[in-house]
Amino acid sequence: MPSSAQCNYHQLHDWSNEVNSTLVNLDYCATDSFCGFYQHVSSRDVVVARLRGTAHCTSRSLFKLRQVDSDFVLMLYVKAGDIGLSHRRHNGGLPQGSLVVLDSSKPHELVMDGCFEHIALRMSKRRFTALHPAALLMLDEPLVEISADSQAATAMLELVLSAGPVRASAVETMTEAATKMLCECVAHLAPAATRKEAKMPMLAAQMLSSLDRNFSDPQFSSSRLAQELGVSRRYVDLVLSRQHQTFGKLLLERRLARCHLLLCDPRYLGRSITQIAFDCGFNDLSNFSKRFRERYGIAPRALRNASNAH
Repeated sequence: MPSSAQCNYHQLHDWSNEVNSTLVNLDYCATDSFCGFYQHVSSRDVVVARLRGTAHCTSRSLFKLRQVDSDFVLMLYVKAGDIGLSHRRHNGGLPQGSLVVLDSSKPHELVMDGCFEHIALRMSKRRFTALHPAALLMLDEPLVEISADSQAATAMLELVLSAGPVRASAVETMTEAATKMLCECVAHLAPAATRKEAKMPMLAAQMLSSLDRNFSDPQFSSSRLAQELGVSRRYVDLVLSRQHQTFGKLLLERRLARCHLLLCDPRYLGRSITQIAFDCGFNDLSNFSKRFRERYGIAPRALRNASNAH
């Protein structure tokens, strides 16, 4: 079962200690006395929280970044009260109803001038960016345009907090669904060129995964890869060029690495070098030998003999 707790606080110190230990570590300051409320539900790498309180400031400094794991994002829905935010490209106010995603690996500062209520979602950055191509866009610009979809998504997060004891899988399913809905809102508002740019990192990861599955097929080509991913071959070249790579170099590297592994493994001594090369996707033994020597500085047979000498 997920862990959960809720409590009223009358000291900023007590409130901040609880937030730091369950959601995100920050520095806090307030000029007046503070009172607040904090509620959270945690499940593996997901935390959903409700934060209410009076005026204060928080900051995530470089010192705080070095103290704990920073591989997560913090989605913040401003349910009540305006805030001031400094984070990445944004430096200014956010009105009630706004939604922003904070990159935990970057410093930020939040200023609450009066009473506020926030709904927060903490999720690993890997999970967050894998949910939707537009997820990366949410790290650059807050969502300030309220729509029925964004309201439904934030209501789903609040439901996680108010539903009582639920299974961990239910918490994760609901938070992922809410995140996808919010990403759809951002994708709809973003210019077409920006949406296409945001898809590139995810598409690059899909390309590498496809290469890992198919490199041993001698007929595998960039056209086949493009067809599998539903994009043009030219777009495949563009995405890989942004990673300073080409399809041919990546394919060759995977084939050579696999051959190197098998030639060094005594379990494959009964398999000829020609058979190993052909099983790894090469269809020209002379070309394989040349590329292998260029890559590893040794002939395939010499490597096998040296690796299995004892």
